[in-house]
Amino acid sequence: MKFTRRRKCSDFTNPKPTCYTKGQLIEFANDWNKQNKDNKIKNIRSLNKTKLWSELRKRHKTEHEDRWTKKTRKSNSRFAPKVPNEWNKNPNSWLSDDDISQAMVRYKKKFPKFHFLEPAPIDFDVKDYSGRCAYSNLCNYTYPGLAKKYNSFGAIFNTDPHDKSGQHWIALYVDLKNGEISYFDSVSDPPPKEVKKLIERFKREGEIHLKDKTISVNYNKTRHQLGNTECGVYCLAFIHHMIINGDFDAFAQERVPDNKIVKLRSYFFDDVTGLYD
Repeated sequence: MKFTRRRKCSDFTNPKPTCYTKGQLIEFANDWNKQNKDNKIKNIRSLNKTKLWSELRKRHKTEHEDRWTKKTRKSNSRFAPKVPNEWNKNPNSWLSDDDISQAMVRYKKKFPKFHFLEPAPIDFDVKDYSGRCAYSNLCNYTYPGLAKKYNSFGAIFNTDPHDKSGQHWIALYVDLKNGEISYFDSVSDPPPKEVKKLIERFKREGEIHLKDKTISVNYNKTRHQLGNTECGVYCLAFIHHMIINGDFDAFAQERVPDNKIVKLRSYFFDDVTGLYD
């Protein structure tokens, strides 16, 4: 029998043979037994997780779990987001707002003291006539407000305004606890004036919040990206590195080439077919 690769779990663990809990597998097995009284899975609760998963795979004649029942199709929160279908036609497709949001959801679940809102257009700070945020709730964010709940904050911006199709992704990471703001652009351009203004505001607010501690601000001086497709993946990789490692220079100042960063798509997304092997 030819097996497909195991799917990636949303919490970054990869327990064999599945991301589902034993309780969920028991639920799937009970559903099978209700509909297949002549071919029941016996002694469900006494089977270990691996054996129970194997019995389900045999009965359904596939290890593609999302084909087993409607419940498995609805349980995709257990898994990393799948590689979008359009990437199979163009493996270097630009990342969309949804792609970035889905990738970052995993980090919010795994690291509850880290906060990410959603990808923001460059006109994120615009307010409407009533003073409410017009295009992104980021316009209401303050350093003290974030620091009450979180230790760190990440943001990914598109350099196009909200009514344009998108141009280039850039990223910001704020260590709220230790007072450090890090800006990353894969082509090493300085931040747009809108992001610069946000950085200056966070720095000003943060130094008051941290009782006059000087907040350091980092900008990468090394150009990483030479092509025109991987800026979104660079941003995801940067946020990931800062959450896990926290050393800005270790990521930003030594170039990671495009042909290496593209393979990280299979880390942030569930590359079931091995597109990026």
